Parts: sequence; C-alpha cells; structure tokens
Amino acid sequence: MKNIGYGEGYKYAHNFDDKVTDMTCLPDNLAGRIYYKPTGQGFEARLRQRLDEIRKIKSPHTSSP
Repeated sequence: MKNIGYGEGYKYAHNFDDKVTDMTCLPDNLAGRIYYKPTGQGFEARLRQRLDEIRKIKSPHTSSP
C-alpha cells in the first residue's frame, strides 16, 4: 500500500519530542470540540495537565516567555 501512497504525509506523534503533531485528523465540523473534561481528582488530574500541555503545543497563538 505504501507504493500507492497510502499514509503519505502522516506524522507519527511518537517520532516527535513532545509526542504531538500539527496534523488534523477530524473533519472541520468536529474540530475544536471538547469530548472529555477530566476532573482535578486522582489520575484525571494528570490527564488534565497533559491535555492542557497538548492544547498549548498545538495552539498557533502560543507565545514563549
């Protein structure tokens, strides 16, 4: 399938330092929605922190101090 271009342009997140790419995988009408809102309790607090980090990495308007 590789010889017919399958997967061309795909960015494997694990190959990047932050484990995040700038790829968009959702259709435009679904992009930007929040489907999961972790609480600040238990393990969900760690998930919430990582999701915040990912949003900052993917945000084109993030400025560095």
